[in-house]
Amino acid sequence: GVLDIRTRQPTDTLEAREFVMRALWAAPAALELEVETALERREVSFSPDGHRVAVAGNVPEVRVWADDGQGPIRLGGHLMNPPNIALWADEDLVVTSDVEGGGAWLPFADRTKVWSIPDGTLLRTVELALPAYWKVGPRRLFAQIEHGEGAQRRMELRFWRLPDGPEELLDSLSPATLAGISDLV
Repeated sequence: GVLDIRTRQPTDTLEAREFVMRALWAAPAALELEVETALERREVSFSPDGHRVAVAGNVPEVRVWADDGQGPIRLGGHLMNPPNIALWADEDLVVTSDVEGGGAWLPFADRTKVWSIPDGTLLRTVELALPAYWKVGPRRLFAQIEHGEGAQRRMELRFWRLPDGPEELLDSLSPATLAGISDLV
């Protein structure tokens, strides 16, 4: 909403919303991402406190900027295709993907890299054993790893405390359980 100068109270009217939208559209961009080709893709992720932004994609490095204009911090050693992504595990930890040989759905990776921010130090590489879908939570990395095919297919749910905790098994779903789940869907 907008603060009404006369009453010093927030107001939520159609006129106030239109005013805010006109002001936002007229404002200069805070960050512009340049792409060299139409096929180049960028993935943007904001830190939980909103003070940093990580930009990944079809590039060999993830770049991190701070809201005070500092940066970019360059996190190198990534493959360009498929595009890499960066997700924040905390204000000072960013996790990036590393995929070899495919995986069009994000976040899908063979391994992830855990980086310390603002210094840009690689703290560890987490090998996921097989390509896996992964997510981050507060100082944790979660992975859904599928093994086998058909009647032999099973799924493991694993997690790591970040930055340096050991791998832990949350659950393992048997072929029968997975078949029951797919029957429900």
